Amino acid sequence: MKYLAWSPLLLLLSYRTSHDLIQNFNLSNAKGLEGVRFVMMHTGTEETVMDGFMGYGVFRLHADYYFFLHEGMIRSLSYSQKSRILNNLVSGRSKPKLVLFDHNLRNLSPEWTAFMEQYYEPVGVDPILLRKDNEVPP
Repeated sequence: MKYLAWSPLLLLLSYRTSHDLIQNFNLSNAKGLEGVRFVMMHTGTEETVMDGFMGYGVFRLHADYYFFLHEGMIRSLSYSQKSRILNNLVSGRSKPKLVLFDHNLRNLSPEWTAFMEQYYEPVGVDPILLRKDNEVPP
């Protein structure tokens, strides 16, 4: 009988968990699969991809030492390390065919964003950018 007193509280506490569980069934990974599919179809196995933290380039070589550049990683990099990444792009030592230009890469630096806007173009699958082959530095 004393357990019945706890029933309303248990129902109330389990509502949120049950609600979240039901909501998860409505989620889809279609956008992620579309991104991975695009990267796989538009790059060869020897071509590189620069990824912020989307993960679409998981089956391709990364264009730099750091396989992904999420917010925490970017905060831990020194100014010289960030500059080296950009200098590798500007000099042509690093020439990723695709850049997954998410908010992490957009916030790397204004110079980085300007370089991406000059030498890469959107492909229609956000946030993927494709290298403009004729304009990338040698």
